[in-house]
Amino acid sequence: MLLRRRHGLAFAALVCGGLQAAAPRWPAIDGDFSGVLRLDALGDAAPLAWHTHLQTTAEGPPIVDLEVTSHGLALHAHLTLPTSDAPGTWRLSEGMIELETWLPVALARAGGAALPPDLAATGAVRVAGEGTWRDTDVSGRVTVAMENATAGSTAQNWSGTGLAIAAELVLAKNLPTVHALRIGGETMRAAGLTLRRIAIEAAGDPGGRLEVRRAEVEMLGGRVALAPFTFDPAAPSIDTTAEFIGVGLGEIATLAPQALAEAHGELGGRVAVRWSGPAGAEPGAGTLQVGTGTLATVRLAAKPGFLTQSVPVRFNLIGESLGSLSRLLSLENPAYDTLRRIELGELPLVVDALEVKLYPDGPDGAVSARVELSGHPAEANSAVGVVSFSVNVAGPLSQVLQLGLQKNASMSVSSGR
Repeated sequence: MLLRRRHGLAFAALVCGGLQAAAPRWPAIDGDFSGVLRLDALGDAAPLAWHTHLQTTAEGPPIVDLEVTSHGLALHAHLTLPTSDAPGTWRLSEGMIELETWLPVALARAGGAALPPDLAATGAVRVAGEGTWRDTDVSGRVTVAMENATAGSTAQNWSGTGLAIAAELVLAKNLPTVHALRIGGETMRAAGLTLRRIAIEAAGDPGGRLEVRRAEVEMLGGRVALAPFTFDPAAPSIDTTAEFIGVGLGEIATLAPQALAEAHGELGGRVAVRWSGPAGAEPGAGTLQVGTGTLATVRLAAKPGFLTQSVPVRFNLIGESLGSLSRLLSLENPAYDTLRRIELGELPLVVDALEVKLYPDGPDGAVSARVELSGHPAEANSAVGVVSFSVNVAGPLSQVLQLGLQKNASMSVSSGR
């Protein structure tokens, strides 16, 4: 009984950190200890069952084999205890945490974190690593992996499937920093957009910052890639440029039903991307253009007067002085009917040139976007050779997709053979 009490006291001192590295000798320990641990910090989470096997070695400190299990959690670690000459070692050979069970616990503990409180996820995070420890200082390397997970928030109206993470962390005196990081996702839906094949690759530096070397996604029928940038988790912000490649006009048309009924073709270009934790996303300047050699067509949403408001129905050859006789001597404007059909969405335009310019503060402080389009009717022997118009959108850049159909828009139209 006395020997068992001594062994229990030695083990309790080890767990509480009471055994110092200066201790030159360890008592002979060989046995198993187990129990159930419930932590108030984990709230209503399931209790943790633990089992420890201690074994004395012939020429070294005891070896500790520790297992911790719970609903949706399994950890298996091996430790050697420190001596006066060397630190102890640790190795996490198995670590599995199910997100569906333990993410709500983590969110409850985080309190006012940036993540939404209704964030839900499925999948498992697997952790492994090894290193050294002495007293309360732990060092080493840890790998974190997650595959085919899902996540979403009803409050923020987004969801993701096929999510994956592969990370390598470096521990130095209990401080973890990211050495390498890869994030992937099959599908992400947010803000009315569907993103596919998300790929992010980054490398960490000694200061804890991340050098994002690759960040790209398929969206709007094309691909968007961010230029490399630096991300500091301590002061999160993004300042880079997005390159749009092969973005579909048809996809954009679905986002702007007030302006476009239908569109075909591709856009490309570059747009500045700025984001920070305190300010959120900020509009950035840029230009999108129809690709060279790409056939593009648009059919406008019905907007009577959009093109014909400045175009006469008939050409009056002698003025109005002769009353009704003046109308008899006038000629019908052959372009009017064609323009009317275009503005009502009955006749598509073949795009010769389309350019979208974004100005976060306006080129002169008053315009946030300008859309310039030049095209010709999609029918042979049309009375109209060219239709061109530019739309200036004043106010918030969020009105860009309205393409000038708001009351604060200004427009000029010209047509000719």
